[in-house]
Amino acid sequence: MKALLLVVVFVVAVYIYTSIRNKKNRIHTQNIDTVNEFRKRYLEKRTRKTDEEKEYIQYTTKYNSSIDFIDKDEFIQEVQDTKSKLSERPSKHQKFT
Repeated sequence: MKALLLVVVFVVAVYIYTSIRNKKNRIHTQNIDTVNEFRKRYLEKRTRKTDEEKEYIQYTTKYNSSIDFIDKDEFIQEVQDTKSKLSERPSKHQKFT
């Protein structure tokens, strides 16, 4: 009988707590204007770009070199020239005369 009374008191206490909490949440959520909150947080921080900043700046990286296209024969000739120049260099073990 005492256990049943404790369970009933606990259930009533939980019910009262949740009803008070829900009432506070309802009052709080009625005052929220989500559209204005969104605009205030995200849209107003954006600054307008000047005309100079709007121009596209092309950067040259190792993945997009300034050469967009190279002829195959021209490339092979350049590689062969480079190889021949490298083979003309003396090795580390050769003495200079």
